[in-house]
Amino acid sequence: MISTAYYKIQELLLCAMIISLPLMRIPDRYTLFSMGNNLSMVFLFFSILLFIVYSIWNKKTEVPFKTYFSISVVWIVFCTILGVFSFPFYDTVIYTYLINTSVVQKLYALFPSFVGNEFILQVKLMVSLVWYLFRNFIFPLIGLFLIIFNLYKDDCKKGLDTIVNAARILTILCIAYSVIEVSWLWSGSDYLASILVTINNSLYDPVVQSGWWPPELWPGQLRSLALEPSYFSMIAVFLAPLLGIHYVNSKNKLDIVLAFFLVFMIFLTKARTGVVIYLFELVAFIVLSLIFRYKSWWKLCLFTIGLSVLSYSFAIVGDSVVSPMIKSSISQTTAVEEAPKATSVEKALDKYIDSNVKSVSNTSSRSNSARFGNTVAMFNVGLDHLAFGVGRGLHSSYMVDKFPDF
Repeated sequence: MISTAYYKIQELLLCAMIISLPLMRIPDRYTLFSMGNNLSMVFLFFSILLFIVYSIWNKKTEVPFKTYFSISVVWIVFCTILGVFSFPFYDTVIYTYLINTSVVQKLYALFPSFVGNEFILQVKLMVSLVWYLFRNFIFPLIGLFLIIFNLYKDDCKKGLDTIVNAARILTILCIAYSVIEVSWLWSGSDYLASILVTINNSLYDPVVQSGWWPPELWPGQLRSLALEPSYFSMIAVFLAPLLGIHYVNSKNKLDIVLAFFLVFMIFLTKARTGVVIYLFELVAFIVLSLIFRYKSWWKLCLFTIGLSVLSYSFAIVGDSVVSPMIKSSISQTTAVEEAPKATSVEKALDKYIDSNVKSVSNTSSRSNSARFGNTVAMFNVGLDHLAFGVGRGLHSSYMVDKFPDF
């Protein structure tokens, strides 16, 4: 009976993790015991805690790849510790890394000489980084793997069905929200904007970082329940193929309808990363289908391409034709500025591709220069420290002199 209850609760927690994926920064008023604002991670914490308690009670837990996990954890921790004690920038960034932290300030009030001891400060930094390493990386990654493995090792299909059901619920919630959001994007309605602001204020605390992020509204781009368009697009590019694959196996028409709306929403995000990843997934699917030539492969390829083209067409026509028509209608009945004129679908198509696909390869377009410079700098730091790295969380200071000249 206890085992049955355990499996049911773990399945509910797994579904909750998936459904809450977009809620990465819930308001502080909803946080529990300083467990953080990422709701999905909170559910994962409870799931891991339950897994540990059940494993102790059951006195039997299967852990595959023990040797691999052990070596990986020991190596990552060793490299982090080595990075702390070989860090050459303490003189310039000691306030950033140590003295300004709340723990050091409390210790300084009790033991003023504490701050003057570099070795003790290094130990403090080491303990903090190793703790963050386990809390934010090792425990979640290994814990989630062990939970799913022990839940569904004897019935993989049940595990896939559980994950798909959670993906369906998340997709339906995102669509429900985005009905209002798309209506606002295409109409500019103040009333719809006020509804979105009310909902968004219950999902996250707006404008808490850098004086603007996350904004209450994101003009011109769809972001659904996520903090920004790129976040939603990254979630959607994993949900859409999952539902599509499940449709092939189950023939549940709901899956393909939801997949269509997800692809439509991906294009409306105008987030280059998400759009390019989806296009890569589409090309990879077609290439693999050509290689393996499974039953009715060409029908499925044509269907997938057709679905993608249809959803893309809806997004383009909505932005270039429907939106200006709605805004023009509103401007004729209210005292507002002149509404934008409709553009041809062909021009809208060219503009979309130039801005969201071709711009990926242009180092001077949008935020490409910053991303490219950051990538090159991190790569150069890696080349200089091939064997052990510089320690997780310590790379920023090493990057200062590694940025390329543009």
